[in-house]
Amino acid sequence: MRANRRTRRLGFGMALGFLLAGMAALSLGCSKDETSSADTTAPAAVSNLVADAPTATSVRLTWTAPGDDGAVGTAAAYEIRYSQSNITSGNWGSAHGVAGEPAPLAPGTQQQFTVPELTPERHYYFALVTSDDAGNVSGISNVADATTAPLYRRLIVSADGPGDYTTIAAAIADAAENDTVFVNPGTYNEALVVEGKHFVLRGINADDAIVQYDAGEVSAPVLTVSGGAHLEVRQMRFIEPFIACGPGLLVDGSTLLMEDCVLDRCGLGASNTDLTLRRCTLWKLPAMRCDAIFPTVGLAGGTALLEQNIVWPVTQGIECSGDVQVTFHCNDVWGGPYPEQYYVGVEDPTGTDGNISTDPLFSDLTHFHLREDSPCREGMTAGCGRMGAFD
Repeated sequence: MRANRRTRRLGFGMALGFLLAGMAALSLGCSKDETSSADTTAPAAVSNLVADAPTATSVRLTWTAPGDDGAVGTAAAYEIRYSQSNITSGNWGSAHGVAGEPAPLAPGTQQQFTVPELTPERHYYFALVTSDDAGNVSGISNVADATTAPLYRRLIVSADGPGDYTTIAAAIADAAENDTVFVNPGTYNEALVVEGKHFVLRGINADDAIVQYDAGEVSAPVLTVSGGAHLEVRQMRFIEPFIACGPGLLVDGSTLLMEDCVLDRCGLGASNTDLTLRRCTLWKLPAMRCDAIFPTVGLAGGTALLEQNIVWPVTQGIECSGDVQVTFHCNDVWGGPYPEQYYVGVEDPTGTDGNISTDPLFSDLTHFHLREDSPCREGMTAGCGRMGAFD
């Protein structure tokens, strides 16, 4: 009996030993299998990265998601970098990184990311790499490039040629703060209205960028500025028909700067406005079918700086009314039969601070260019630069 019990104990011990040995072998076998199946395959490199839709400070990137293992499975992360030099494997580490890249999606899915905080008017190169959970990293994608836009947009108007718009009014409607509406040569028969906007209206020159509006028997301004607008106008010519009754430019409760412009038969009326009129030529004929007489420049309230202008009135020149603060510097007001009406409602500054009243000696009355001996040319009147829009 004792021998049998001992035999049974030995049998149980041996069986337990075999069981433990087998489990150990199984454990070793599993460990070996796991090692042999470790992820060593990197995601595929993106090959269709595109950079587009640039703004002044950003560029949009689009690409197709690769896989986790080549083109299979979903990868773990992207790393996007950019530089103002072409990106290679040699300079990848010195390129600028970004924050907030999207997580990879299923392979074949289109993805996009907008790179922010760029500098306006710079050419940039972009690339990305993809990594998986095991730390495998793809090669560098193809390099995409784009140039950021200017800080302020330039909207091109061309009546009969290439441009963004065929009318100035359409460009004004789309203009955003600090944009420039650039007017190519042409005669634009339209009335312009600017209300509450802040931008620049600029022509190629006052000979060739012409705005005129003839409403027939009804008087209507060529340009109306109101609603707290802040408008800068440069190198433009505004023309009003002979029958017009009222100012061709009407400004109310806004800020207007006009430089190197011509107001041809087209007076200016400004009320409660911050007005700067510099190096402009204003020639105003009396309205042909009106009982009222309008000044070439009428100021009612607000502030005004008039400098280096030629004002040629037929009747009244510059009329001030209400609480208006006006400064005159280097203007030539001359040409009407009533010198006592060159300045109305304000002290006549002629003979002070460069202001004169003498024939500007136009070479013609069509374009208002100056003769070589004009007192309004650069350096011809002490303390003053050029007066008027030309020469």
